[in-house]
This record gives sequence, structure tokens and C-alpha cells, in this order.
Amino acid sequence: MCFWSGSFTNQVFLQAQKEYLKDKRPVELKRLSDTRWACQHAACIAVSEALPAVIAALEELAGGSNKDTSLSSMEALL
Repeated sequence: MCFWSGSFTNQVFLQAQKEYLKDKRPVELKRLSDTRWACQHAACIAVSEALPAVIAALEELAGGSNKDTSLSSMEALL
């Protein structure tokens, strides 16, 4: 499940995935589980597969005009 489905941050991340991961299906970042190794593995795989898009989305959010909104958006992505 995505942390910020439907939000501005999600739109930025989806756009970055379209640009950087052209031939791949968009992924949703997953929450880390404190107890289930399989869930932790799936979360790590999702970040690994989408890393260029994650970095691009963070860079775009960092360059936003409203620093308070940009910071909260980046925290949601992380």
C-alpha cells in the first residue's frame, strides 16, 4: 500500500517513474514491517527498483517554492 496515494507527492513520484522507468510498471513504496521479514524484503525491493525515480521525485520536491509543503512531501516519500 502506498503512503500517500492521491497526494501531490504521489503525482510527482508517478511522473518521475514514467520518465525514469519507461518500460516498467509503476511501483508503490511500501511501509517497512517491524516483524515480518518478507514484508521488509518487499519494501526494499520496491525502493531498489524505483530508486532513480525516488531520487528524481525528492529533487523535484526539494526545489518547490513552498518549503514547508516540500519538506512534508519529502518526509512522506521517505
